[in-house]
Amino acid sequence: VLTSPLANAFVALPKPIFTWVAVPGATSYVIDVDNTDTTFTHKVISATVAAATYTSTVVLPQGTYYWQVTAKDAAGNITPSASRSFGIFIGTGPVNGAFVPTGKPLFTWTAVPGATGYDIEITTDPTFVTITRTQHVGALPVPSFTLTVALPPAATYYWRVRKTGEVPVSVLYRTLFVAPAAVPAAIAPLGGTLSNLTPNLSWTAVTPPIGVTLLDYEVQIATNATFTAGVQAFITTSTNYTTPGLTTGLTYSWRVRARFGLAGTPAPGPFSIIHTFVVDVLPPAKPVLLAPADKASVTLPPLPPAPPFKFTWNTVPGAVRYDFRYGTSTAMDITVSVAQLTTPGFVPSFTPPSPLLNTTYYWQVRAYDAGGNSDPVTSVSVMRSVKILSAANAVPVLNRFTAAPITLSWGPISWVSPSGHYELLVANNINFVNPKINNPNIAAGIQSIDVSPLPEGTWYWKVKACTGPTGQVGTTCGVYSSTGTFTVDP
Repeated sequence: VLTSPLANAFVALPKPIFTWVAVPGATSYVIDVDNTDTTFTHKVISATVAAATYTSTVVLPQGTYYWQVTAKDAAGNITPSASRSFGIFIGTGPVNGAFVPTGKPLFTWTAVPGATGYDIEITTDPTFVTITRTQHVGALPVPSFTLTVALPPAATYYWRVRKTGEVPVSVLYRTLFVAPAAVPAAIAPLGGTLSNLTPNLSWTAVTPPIGVTLLDYEVQIATNATFTAGVQAFITTSTNYTTPGLTTGLTYSWRVRARFGLAGTPAPGPFSIIHTFVVDVLPPAKPVLLAPADKASVTLPPLPPAPPFKFTWNTVPGAVRYDFRYGTSTAMDITVSVAQLTTPGFVPSFTPPSPLLNTTYYWQVRAYDAGGNSDPVTSVSVMRSVKILSAANAVPVLNRFTAAPITLSWGPISWVSPSGHYELLVANNINFVNPKINNPNIAAGIQSIDVSPLPEGTWYWKVKACTGPTGQVGTTCGVYSSTGTFTVDP
Protein backbone atom coordinates (compact mmCIF):
# COMPACT_ATOMS: atom_id res chain seq x y z
CA VAL A 1 0.00 0.00 0.00
CA LEU A 2 1.47 3.34 -1.07
CA THR A 3 1.62 5.93 1.71
CA SER A 4 3.55 8.97 0.50
CA PRO A 5 3.14 11.06 -1.60
CA LEU A 6 -0.62 11.03 -1.18
CA ALA A 7 -2.78 10.64 -4.25
CA ASN A 8 -2.84 13.85 -6.34
CA ALA A 9 -0.72 15.66 -3.75
CA PHE A 10 1.74 18.42 -4.60
CA VAL A 11 5.32 17.71 -3.50
CA ALA A 12 7.68 20.66 -3.18
CA LEU A 13 10.88 18.54 -3.21
CA PRO A 14 12.55 18.15 -6.62
CA LYS A 15 13.95 14.90 -5.21
CA PRO A 16 10.81 13.42 -3.64
CA ILE A 17 10.72 10.79 -0.93
CA PHE A 18 8.50 7.75 -1.52
CA THR A 19 7.19 5.44 1.21
CA TRP A 20 4.89 2.43 1.31
CA VAL A 21 3.75 -0.31 3.66
CA ALA A 22 6.21 -3.22 3.89
CA VAL A 23 4.88 -6.47 2.42
CA PRO A 24 5.39 -9.62 4.57
CA GLY A 25 7.87 -11.98 2.86
CA ALA A 26 9.13 -9.37 0.40
CA THR A 27 12.90 -9.32 -0.06
CA SER A 28 13.01 -6.32 -2.40
CA TYR A 29 10.89 -3.70 -4.11
CA VAL A 30 10.96 -2.07 -7.52
CA ILE A 31 9.71 1.53 -7.64
CA ASP A 32 8.72 2.95 -11.00
CA VAL A 33 7.93 6.62 -11.67
CA ASP A 34 6.49 7.72 -15.01
CA ASN A 35 6.01 11.27 -16.28
CA THR A 36 3.25 10.44 -18.76
CA ASP A 37 0.66 7.88 -17.61
CA THR A 38 0.08 4.62 -15.74
CA THR A 39 1.38 2.43 -18.57
CA PHE A 40 4.86 3.11 -17.19
CA THR A 41 6.39 3.21 -20.68
CA HIS A 42 8.04 6.59 -20.02
CA LYS A 43 9.84 5.90 -16.77
CA VAL A 44 12.00 8.59 -15.22
CA ILE A 45 12.80 6.41 -12.20
CA SER A 46 13.08 2.64 -11.93
CA ALA A 47 14.97 1.49 -8.88
CA THR A 48 15.29 -1.66 -6.80
CA VAL A 49 15.45 -1.21 -3.03
CA ALA A 50 15.35 -3.44 0.01
CA ALA A 51 13.44 -1.13 2.39
CA ALA A 52 9.93 0.30 2.04
CA THR A 53 11.20 3.78 1.17
CA TYR A 54 13.07 5.50 -1.61
CA THR A 55 14.52 8.99 -2.08
CA SER A 56 14.96 10.12 -5.66
CA THR A 57 18.57 10.55 -6.74
CA VAL A 58 17.57 12.69 -9.71
CA VAL A 59 15.97 16.12 -9.83
CA LEU A 60 12.49 15.80 -11.26
CA PRO A 61 11.15 18.76 -13.24
CA GLN A 62 7.83 20.23 -12.15
CA GLY A 63 4.82 18.38 -13.49
CA THR A 64 2.52 15.40 -12.93
CA TYR A 65 3.95 11.94 -12.24
CA TYR A 66 2.65 8.41 -11.68
CA TRP A 67 4.28 5.84 -9.43
CA GLN A 68 3.97 2.22 -8.51
CA VAL A 69 5.84 -0.27 -6.30
CA THR A 70 6.25 -3.98 -7.04
CA ALA A 71 7.11 -6.33 -4.16
CA LYS A 72 9.31 -9.37 -4.87
CA ASP A 73 9.89 -12.37 -2.59
CA ALA A 74 12.80 -14.86 -2.45
CA ALA A 75 11.10 -17.19 -4.94
CA GLY A 76 10.80 -14.41 -7.51
CA ASN A 77 7.05 -13.88 -7.06
CA ILE A 78 5.98 -10.28 -7.63
CA THR A 79 3.01 -8.27 -6.41
CA PRO A 80 2.47 -4.81 -7.96
CA SER A 81 0.69 -2.08 -6.03
CA ALA A 82 -2.02 0.15 -7.39
CA SER A 83 -0.63 3.25 -9.10
CA ARG A 84 -0.89 6.82 -7.84
CA SER A 85 -0.33 10.26 -9.28
CA PHE A 86 1.36 13.25 -7.65
CA GLY A 87 2.72 16.60 -8.73
CA ILE A 88 6.10 18.23 -8.34
CA PHE A 89 5.39 21.88 -7.57
CA ILE A 90 8.20 23.75 -5.87
CA GLY A 91 5.97 26.60 -4.64
CA THR A 92 5.24 26.32 -0.91
CA GLY A 93 3.35 29.54 -0.21
CA PRO A 94 0.80 31.03 -0.31
CA VAL A 95 -1.23 27.88 0.23
CA ASN A 96 -3.68 26.94 -2.46
CA GLY A 97 -6.79 29.15 -2.29
CA ALA A 98 -5.14 31.72 -0.02
CA PHE A 99 -6.84 35.07 0.49
CA VAL A 100 -4.46 38.03 0.26
CA PRO A 101 -6.47 41.23 0.89
CA THR A 102 -3.35 43.41 0.61
CA GLY A 103 -2.61 42.14 -2.90
CA LYS A 104 1.03 41.65 -1.86
CA PRO A 105 1.48 37.92 -1.26
CA LEU A 106 4.66 36.40 0.15
CA PHE A 107 5.84 33.70 -2.25
CA THR A 108 8.07 30.89 -0.97
CA TRP A 109 9.45 27.84 -2.74
CA THR A 110 11.94 25.00 -2.48
CA ALA A 111 15.36 25.59 -3.95
CA VAL A 112 16.21 23.50 -7.02
CA PRO A 113 19.81 22.20 -7.18
CA GLY A 114 21.75 24.07 -9.85
CA ALA A 115 19.17 26.84 -10.34
CA THR A 116 20.60 30.30 -11.07
CA GLY A 117 17.28 32.08 -10.50
CA TYR A 118 13.53 31.75 -10.51
CA ASP A 119 10.57 33.34 -12.25
CA ILE A 120 7.31 33.89 -10.36
CA GLU A 121 4.40 33.98 -12.81
CA ILE A 122 0.96 35.30 -11.83
CA THR A 123 -2.09 35.39 -14.08
CA THR A 124 -5.87 35.34 -14.21
CA ASP A 125 -5.61 32.80 -17.06
CA PRO A 126 -5.26 29.19 -15.84
CA THR A 127 -3.55 28.28 -19.14
CA PHE A 128 -0.84 30.92 -18.53
CA VAL A 129 -1.11 32.11 -22.14
CA THR A 130 -1.41 35.65 -20.81
CA ILE A 131 0.75 36.51 -17.80
CA THR A 132 -0.39 39.33 -15.50
CA ARG A 133 2.87 39.68 -13.59
CA THR A 134 6.32 38.08 -13.89
CA GLN A 135 8.90 38.59 -11.17
CA HIS A 136 12.48 37.36 -11.58
CA VAL A 137 14.30 36.45 -8.37
CA GLY A 138 17.91 35.38 -8.11
CA ALA A 139 19.09 32.26 -6.33
CA LEU A 140 18.66 32.88 -2.59
CA PRO A 141 19.65 30.81 0.48
CA VAL A 142 16.00 30.99 1.57
CA PRO A 143 13.90 31.34 -1.57
CA SER A 144 11.12 33.89 -1.04
CA PHE A 145 9.75 37.14 -2.42
CA THR A 146 6.99 39.56 -1.39
CA LEU A 147 5.36 41.61 -4.11
CA THR A 148 5.99 45.31 -3.62
CA VAL A 149 3.30 46.46 -6.05
CA ALA A 150 -0.13 45.16 -5.09
CA LEU A 151 -2.09 42.98 -7.45
CA PRO A 152 -5.41 44.56 -8.41
CA PRO A 153 -8.52 42.82 -7.04
CA ALA A 154 -9.55 39.83 -9.14
CA ALA A 155 -11.80 36.83 -8.72
CA THR A 156 -8.95 34.30 -8.95
CA TYR A 157 -5.22 34.48 -9.56
CA TYR A 158 -3.11 31.49 -10.66
CA TRP A 159 0.58 31.34 -9.83
CA ARG A 160 3.65 29.18 -10.21
CA VAL A 161 7.42 29.39 -9.70
CA ARG A 162 9.77 28.20 -12.45
CA LYS A 163 13.49 27.63 -12.37
CA THR A 164 14.96 30.08 -14.83
CA GLY A 165 15.08 28.36 -18.22
CA GLU A 166 13.06 25.38 -16.97
CA VAL A 167 11.70 23.10 -19.72
CA PRO A 168 9.29 21.59 -20.16
CA VAL A 169 6.97 24.11 -18.56
CA SER A 170 4.61 22.50 -16.06
CA VAL A 171 0.88 23.18 -16.22
CA LEU A 172 0.54 22.92 -12.44
CA TYR A 173 -0.44 25.98 -10.43
CA ARG A 174 -1.90 27.21 -7.19
CA THR A 175 -4.62 29.82 -6.71
CA LEU A 176 -4.94 32.92 -4.58
CA PHE A 177 -7.62 35.58 -4.18
CA VAL A 178 -7.17 39.34 -3.97
CA ALA A 179 -10.14 41.49 -2.92
CA PRO A 180 -10.94 44.12 -0.30
CA ALA A 181 -11.74 42.46 3.01
CA ALA A 182 -15.05 43.45 4.57
CA VAL A 183 -14.87 45.07 8.00
CA PRO A 184 -17.36 44.14 10.74
CA ALA A 185 -19.16 47.00 12.46
CA ALA A 186 -19.55 46.99 16.21
CA ILE A 187 -23.14 46.78 17.47
CA ALA A 188 -22.65 46.88 21.23
CA PRO A 189 -21.24 48.16 23.44
CA LEU A 190 -20.39 51.39 21.64
CA GLY A 191 -19.32 53.15 24.82
CA GLY A 192 -20.58 54.17 28.22
CA THR A 193 -20.44 52.33 31.51
CA LEU A 194 -21.37 48.67 31.91
CA SER A 195 -22.47 47.06 35.15
CA ASN A 196 -21.38 43.61 34.01
CA LEU A 197 -17.97 42.02 34.51
CA THR A 198 -18.58 39.71 31.51
CA PRO A 199 -20.13 41.96 28.86
CA ASN A 200 -21.34 40.55 25.56
CA LEU A 201 -19.64 42.14 22.54
CA SER A 202 -21.57 42.00 19.26
CA TRP A 203 -20.94 43.06 15.66
CA THR A 204 -22.35 42.75 12.15
CA ALA A 205 -21.71 39.67 10.04
CA VAL A 206 -19.18 39.89 7.20
CA THR A 207 -19.74 38.61 3.67
CA PRO A 208 -16.48 37.22 2.21
CA PRO A 209 -15.35 37.99 -1.35
CA ILE A 210 -16.35 35.54 -4.06
CA GLY A 211 -14.23 32.40 -3.88
CA VAL A 212 -13.05 33.18 -0.34
CA THR A 213 -14.12 31.37 2.83
CA LEU A 214 -15.02 33.32 5.95
CA LEU A 215 -13.12 31.45 8.63
CA ASP A 216 -14.00 33.23 11.90
CA TYR A 217 -13.64 36.48 13.82
CA GLU A 218 -10.84 37.72 16.05
CA VAL A 219 -11.95 39.87 18.99
CA GLN A 220 -9.42 41.93 20.92
CA ILE A 221 -9.87 43.82 24.19
CA ALA A 222 -7.26 45.97 25.91
CA THR A 223 -6.93 48.39 28.79
CA ASN A 224 -5.88 51.22 26.49
CA ALA A 225 -7.03 52.48 23.10
CA THR A 226 -3.69 51.72 21.40
CA PHE A 227 -3.86 48.03 22.32
CA THR A 228 -0.46 47.97 23.97
CA ALA A 229 -1.63 47.11 27.50
CA GLY A 230 -3.73 44.28 28.87
CA VAL A 231 -4.40 42.86 25.42
CA GLN A 232 -6.56 39.73 25.19
CA ALA A 233 -7.54 38.07 21.90
CA PHE A 234 -10.32 35.58 21.28
CA ILE A 235 -11.47 33.60 18.24
CA THR A 236 -15.14 32.84 17.54
CA THR A 237 -17.30 31.84 14.59
CA SER A 238 -20.26 33.76 16.02
CA THR A 239 -21.04 37.47 15.68
CA ASN A 240 -20.93 37.99 19.43
CA TYR A 241 -18.60 37.08 22.25
CA THR A 242 -18.96 37.15 26.02
CA THR A 243 -15.70 38.23 27.61
CA PRO A 244 -14.07 36.51 30.56
CA GLY A 245 -14.30 38.35 33.87
CA LEU A 246 -13.10 41.95 33.61
CA THR A 247 -11.97 44.24 36.42
CA THR A 248 -14.38 46.77 37.85
CA GLY A 249 -13.26 50.37 37.62
CA LEU A 250 -11.12 49.86 34.51
CA THR A 251 -11.62 51.33 31.04
CA TYR A 252 -11.54 48.81 28.19
CA SER A 253 -11.25 49.19 24.43
CA TRP A 254 -12.39 46.54 21.97
CA ARG A 255 -12.27 45.83 18.25
CA VAL A 256 -13.00 42.92 15.93
CA ARG A 257 -11.92 41.71 12.51
CA ALA A 258 -12.86 38.87 10.21
CA ARG A 259 -10.40 36.14 9.24
CA PHE A 260 -10.56 34.40 5.89
CA GLY A 261 -9.12 31.36 4.14
CA LEU A 262 -7.80 28.26 5.85
CA ALA A 263 -7.48 27.56 9.56
CA GLY A 264 -3.75 26.87 9.30
CA THR A 265 -2.99 30.12 7.45
CA PRO A 266 -5.81 32.58 8.18
CA ALA A 267 -5.80 35.94 6.41
CA PRO A 268 -7.14 38.67 8.72
CA GLY A 269 -9.04 41.67 7.40
CA PRO A 270 -8.93 45.19 8.86
CA PHE A 271 -10.09 45.83 12.41
CA SER A 272 -13.36 47.58 13.14
CA ILE A 273 -13.54 51.02 14.70
CA ILE A 274 -12.32 50.94 18.30
CA HIS A 275 -14.96 51.44 21.00
CA THR A 276 -14.29 52.10 24.66
CA PHE A 277 -16.36 51.31 27.74
CA VAL A 278 -15.97 51.38 31.51
CA VAL A 279 -16.74 48.39 33.71
CA ASP A 280 -18.37 49.40 36.98
CA VAL A 281 -20.30 47.03 39.25
CA LEU A 282 -20.01 49.02 42.48
CA PRO A 283 -23.17 50.92 43.50
CA PRO A 284 -22.99 54.58 44.53
CA ALA A 285 -23.34 55.71 48.12
CA LYS A 286 -26.64 56.84 49.63
CA PRO A 287 -27.67 60.50 49.23
CA VAL A 288 -27.77 62.76 52.28
CA LEU A 289 -31.05 64.68 52.45
CA LEU A 290 -30.67 68.44 52.96
CA ALA A 291 -34.05 70.20 53.03
CA PRO A 292 -36.69 70.28 54.30
CA ALA A 293 -35.59 68.94 57.66
CA ASP A 294 -37.18 65.76 58.92
CA LYS A 295 -40.66 66.34 60.42
CA ALA A 296 -40.56 70.00 59.40
CA SER A 297 -43.77 71.99 58.86
CA VAL A 298 -43.94 74.05 55.67
CA THR A 299 -46.61 76.58 54.75
CA LEU A 300 -47.62 76.48 51.07
CA PRO A 301 -47.97 78.20 48.77
CA PRO A 302 -45.17 80.58 49.78
CA LEU A 303 -45.81 84.27 49.23
CA PRO A 304 -43.53 86.24 46.87
CA PRO A 305 -40.63 86.84 46.88
CA ALA A 306 -40.04 83.48 48.58
CA PRO A 307 -38.44 80.88 46.21
CA PRO A 308 -40.46 77.84 45.02
CA PHE A 309 -40.64 75.02 47.52
CA LYS A 310 -38.26 72.17 46.69
CA PHE A 311 -36.64 69.10 48.15
CA THR A 312 -32.81 69.02 48.09
CA TRP A 313 -30.04 66.52 48.79
CA ASN A 314 -26.28 66.26 48.35
CA THR A 315 -24.42 65.22 45.19
CA VAL A 316 -23.31 61.57 45.37
CA PRO A 317 -19.90 60.88 43.73
CA GLY A 318 -20.36 58.77 40.60
CA ALA A 319 -24.14 59.20 40.48
CA VAL A 320 -25.72 60.26 37.19
CA ARG A 321 -29.35 60.25 38.29
CA TYR A 322 -31.60 59.90 41.30
CA ASP A 323 -35.02 58.40 41.89
CA PHE A 324 -36.98 60.87 44.03
CA ARG A 325 -39.91 59.14 45.74
CA TYR A 326 -42.66 60.92 47.61
CA GLY A 327 -46.28 60.50 48.68
CA THR A 328 -48.76 60.92 51.49
CA SER A 329 -47.94 57.50 52.94
CA THR A 330 -44.72 55.64 53.63
CA ALA A 331 -45.34 53.68 50.40
CA MET A 332 -44.30 56.89 48.54
CA ASP A 333 -46.04 55.86 45.31
CA ILE A 334 -44.82 58.77 43.14
CA THR A 335 -41.33 58.37 41.61
CA VAL A 336 -39.55 61.05 39.58
CA SER A 337 -36.14 60.74 37.92
CA VAL A 338 -33.73 63.63 38.55
CA ALA A 339 -30.51 63.98 36.53
CA GLN A 340 -27.17 64.79 38.14
CA LEU A 341 -25.76 67.75 36.25
CA THR A 342 -22.07 68.62 35.98
CA THR A 343 -22.70 72.35 36.41
CA PRO A 344 -20.39 73.76 39.11
CA GLY A 345 -22.26 74.20 42.38
CA PHE A 346 -25.20 72.08 41.23
CA VAL A 347 -27.34 70.77 44.10
CA PRO A 348 -29.78 67.97 43.18
CA SER A 349 -33.38 68.94 43.89
CA PHE A 350 -37.01 68.30 43.05
CA THR A 351 -39.72 70.94 42.79
CA PRO A 352 -43.27 69.59 42.81
CA PRO A 353 -44.95 70.40 39.47
CA SER A 354 -48.26 71.26 41.18
CA PRO A 355 -49.35 72.40 44.66
CA LEU A 356 -49.01 69.77 47.36
CA LEU A 357 -51.93 68.73 49.53
CA ASN A 358 -52.29 70.05 53.05
CA THR A 359 -51.11 66.86 54.71
CA THR A 360 -47.93 65.00 55.66
CA TYR A 361 -45.60 63.87 52.83
CA TYR A 362 -42.83 61.28 53.03
CA TRP A 363 -39.79 61.44 50.75
CA GLN A 364 -36.63 59.49 49.95
CA VAL A 365 -33.86 59.51 47.31
CA ARG A 366 -31.99 56.65 45.62
CA ALA A 367 -28.75 57.12 43.61
CA TYR A 368 -27.78 55.39 40.33
CA ASP A 369 -24.44 55.49 38.50
CA ALA A 370 -23.74 55.40 34.74
CA GLY A 371 -23.73 51.62 34.74
CA GLY A 372 -27.19 51.48 36.29
CA ASN A 373 -25.74 50.24 39.58
CA SER A 374 -27.79 50.97 42.68
CA ASP A 375 -28.10 49.02 45.89
CA PRO A 376 -31.59 48.89 47.47
CA VAL A 377 -30.03 49.49 50.87
CA THR A 378 -26.66 51.25 50.57
CA SER A 379 -27.71 53.60 47.74
CA VAL A 380 -30.98 54.75 49.35
CA SER A 381 -31.27 57.69 51.72
CA VAL A 382 -33.19 57.71 54.96
CA MET A 383 -36.88 58.56 54.70
CA ARG A 384 -38.04 61.99 55.87
CA SER A 385 -41.47 63.48 56.41
CA VAL A 386 -42.71 67.04 55.99
CA LYS A 387 -46.08 68.50 56.99
CA ILE A 388 -47.67 70.88 54.49
CA LEU A 389 -49.75 73.64 56.10
CA SER A 390 -52.28 75.99 54.53
CA ALA A 391 -51.18 79.57 54.02
CA ALA A 392 -53.04 82.35 55.80
CA ASN A 393 -54.64 83.41 52.51
CA ALA A 394 -55.40 79.84 51.32
CA VAL A 395 -58.77 79.14 49.69
CA PRO A 396 -60.77 75.90 49.77
CA VAL A 397 -59.74 73.23 47.23
CA LEU A 398 -62.26 72.70 44.42
CA ASN A 399 -62.90 69.46 42.50
CA ARG A 400 -61.47 67.28 45.24
CA PHE A 401 -61.61 63.52 44.68
CA THR A 402 -61.02 61.16 47.57
CA ALA A 403 -61.76 57.91 45.70
CA ALA A 404 -62.58 56.54 42.26
CA PRO A 405 -64.19 57.36 39.94
CA ILE A 406 -62.46 60.57 38.92
CA THR A 407 -64.88 61.79 36.27
CA LEU A 408 -64.03 64.67 33.94
CA SER A 409 -66.89 66.16 31.88
CA TRP A 410 -67.21 68.70 29.08
CA GLY A 411 -69.93 70.09 26.82
CA PRO A 412 -70.58 68.77 23.28
CA ILE A 413 -69.44 70.59 20.14
CA SER A 414 -72.12 70.82 17.44
CA TRP A 415 -69.78 70.50 14.44
CA VAL A 416 -68.32 67.19 15.64
CA SER A 417 -69.85 64.51 13.38
CA PRO A 418 -70.63 60.98 14.60
CA SER A 419 -67.27 59.92 13.15
CA GLY A 420 -65.42 62.71 14.98
CA HIS A 421 -63.68 62.48 18.34
CA TYR A 422 -62.28 64.32 21.35
CA GLU A 423 -58.68 64.38 22.61
CA LEU A 424 -57.85 64.63 26.33
CA LEU A 425 -54.66 65.58 28.20
CA VAL A 426 -54.14 65.14 31.97
CA ALA A 427 -50.87 66.17 33.67
CA ASN A 428 -49.53 67.11 37.09
CA ASN A 429 -48.07 70.35 35.71
CA ILE A 430 -49.79 73.30 34.06
CA ASN A 431 -47.52 73.10 30.98
CA PHE A 432 -48.57 69.48 30.30
CA VAL A 433 -44.98 68.24 30.09
CA ASN A 434 -45.00 64.41 30.01
CA PRO A 435 -48.78 64.12 30.52
CA LYS A 436 -49.98 61.22 32.63
CA ILE A 437 -52.93 60.69 30.26
CA ASN A 438 -52.92 61.44 26.53
CA ASN A 439 -56.10 60.00 25.05
CA PRO A 440 -56.39 60.95 21.36
CA ASN A 441 -59.47 58.91 20.51
CA ILE A 442 -62.59 59.55 22.61
CA ALA A 443 -65.72 58.87 20.56
CA ALA A 444 -67.85 61.86 19.51
CA GLY A 445 -70.83 60.76 21.58
CA ILE A 446 -68.90 60.74 24.86
CA GLN A 447 -68.54 63.90 26.97
CA SER A 448 -67.19 62.41 30.20
CA ILE A 449 -64.50 59.94 31.19
CA ASP A 450 -63.14 58.29 34.33
CA VAL A 451 -59.38 58.91 34.61
CA SER A 452 -58.80 56.99 37.86
CA PRO A 453 -56.57 55.83 39.34
CA LEU A 454 -54.21 58.79 39.73
CA PRO A 455 -51.65 59.50 42.47
CA GLU A 456 -52.59 62.13 45.04
CA GLY A 457 -51.87 65.72 44.18
CA THR A 458 -53.08 68.57 42.00
CA TRP A 459 -53.84 67.74 38.36
CA TYR A 460 -54.53 69.77 35.24
CA TRP A 461 -56.62 68.82 32.21
CA LYS A 462 -57.89 70.10 28.88
CA VAL A 463 -59.82 68.71 25.91
CA LYS A 464 -60.31 69.54 22.22
CA ALA A 465 -62.77 68.43 19.51
CA CYS A 466 -61.92 66.99 16.06
CA THR A 467 -64.09 66.64 12.94
CA GLY A 468 -63.27 63.07 11.89
CA PRO A 469 -61.53 59.84 12.94
CA THR A 470 -58.11 60.00 14.58
CA GLY A 471 -55.29 60.14 12.04
CA GLN A 472 -57.55 60.26 8.97
CA VAL A 473 -56.60 62.61 6.14
CA GLY A 474 -58.87 65.65 6.26
CA THR A 475 -59.59 65.47 9.99
CA THR A 476 -59.16 68.86 11.63
CA CYS A 477 -59.16 69.73 15.32
CA GLY A 478 -60.15 72.83 17.23
CA VAL A 479 -58.07 74.45 19.94
CA TYR A 480 -57.83 73.03 23.43
CA SER A 481 -60.30 74.15 26.05
CA SER A 482 -59.21 76.29 28.95
CA THR A 483 -57.21 74.35 31.53
CA GLY A 484 -59.16 72.77 34.35
CA THR A 485 -57.76 71.57 37.65
CA PHE A 486 -58.70 68.97 40.22
CA THR A 487 -57.15 67.42 43.31
CA VAL A 488 -56.75 63.78 44.26
CA ASP A 489 -56.68 63.56 48.05
CA PRO A 490 -57.54 60.03 49.26
